[in-house]
Amino acid sequence: MTASLLTRRHLLLALTGVLAACGQTPSPILYTLVPRPGVRIARPIAGGVALRTVDVAHYLNRPQIVRHGNTYVLKADEYERWAESLDTMITRVLVEDLTMRLPGAQVSAAASPVTAKADTMIAVDIERFDADPGNSVVLTAHWSVRKGAGDAPVHLEEISVSAASDSTSDLAAAMSDCLAQLSDRIAQSLGGVSS
Repeated sequence: MTASLLTRRHLLLALTGVLAACGQTPSPILYTLVPRPGVRIARPIAGGVALRTVDVAHYLNRPQIVRHGNTYVLKADEYERWAESLDTMITRVLVEDLTMRLPGAQVSAAASPVTAKADTMIAVDIERFDADPGNSVVLTAHWSVRKGAGDAPVHLEEISVSAASDSTSDLAAAMSDCLAQLSDRIAQSLGGVSS
């Protein structure tokens, strides 16, 4: 082969490599919510406490992280995703948050295979849990606490936490703070607050 033909072949191989690299899609970045410490209640809770799997509005329960663009537009970035389904993650974080707030109580997810017999059942239904265009995370949730077979009054919580920036990491941190505040209110409904 001539030097000219070898040079063309090397250029063709190099160009093919560059084009192949351009065709690769980036890997998604996975985010999670984390438990936060909160206000511990003074009165110990007798028996087990179970949290039903949290119901999450369907527009949120997808792998992509959802943000509001404006009143009528939602944005979801294909490469910024939750590490697990949002309903499962929120349930897990609330169980951990409530465990920190209810000393001595056996708190578990009702759907877990290792759930202890529960005398208290908590249900949470999330209608909104996303960031508005001003980077404030808004959590709107109905929740109830049922002890034994009695009726369970339904409470409405609207919690807003400002994210430190519009980064997805700061959004996840603000969402974790919202869940911590919700956990504080649920725990306080079960007993007095310790000093």
